[in-house]
Amino acid sequence: MIALIVAGIMVIGLITWLILKRSKSETPLQAEAEMPVHWRYSDRNVMLVYVYLSGWLARKSPGDATERNNFIQSYFKERFKGVVFDPTEEMQRALNYPVHVRSIAAWVNKRMRKPNERKQLMDYLIALACDRERTTQMQLVALMRFADLIGIQLAYVEQQINWYRERLNPEAEPDPMMDLLVNKPYKRRNALKALQLNDPITVADIKKAYRSLAKQYHPDALQSASETEKQQAQQRFREIQEAYEHLLNEEG
Repeated sequence: MIALIVAGIMVIGLITWLILKRSKSETPLQAEAEMPVHWRYSDRNVMLVYVYLSGWLARKSPGDATERNNFIQSYFKERFKGVVFDPTEEMQRALNYPVHVRSIAAWVNKRMRKPNERKQLMDYLIALACDRERTTQMQLVALMRFADLIGIQLAYVEQQINWYRERLNPEAEPDPMMDLLVNKPYKRRNALKALQLNDPITVADIKKAYRSLAKQYHPDALQSASETEKQQAQQRFREIQEAYEHLLNEEG
């Protein structure tokens, strides 16, 4: 009987030792900063979007964080006035762990349904990246990528970035890297989308797609349409023409 008791104690001790050893050797899981799409719309969750994206952008600019943090705090104090939520822990998560940008964009598209809400978010991110420090190439690409994910016109983002550049340095030369790193790949992708094409393409593919879509959206084909439908068709026709010219220039 005594032998059985001793053996039982030894087994329990061994199991306990193995558990403690395993817990010490394992690295804690790095929880990503993400926004599950089933989360409901609330001021707190909108604030989380801003927090996560602020940390995401901040990591792409290794400069002095003091002025940037002051800007974030000042903006949050005004934008989220009355929201009872301390975002410190979530900001640290965004600064130290991966930020799942696609999940955030999916939540924004599903929950922040008003276009002005998404535009306000984009304006904040552009200001954060451009207003108080030199914008890095990584930030430019990040801004364009997120704008594309939430349906903001890339031309608008480019316009805003250039406005900040001219305000901070009126005599600055245009940055040739902006077109190389940001505008060119996104403009090509948008042009392909406008003509309903996928790479690889040929000049013949471009012309065929253009003829088909231009015939469909040409003003002459919509004489009996409503004014709203005509305006939408005119906008689509312009996009088709611009996409056609852009891709021909690239492929030619």
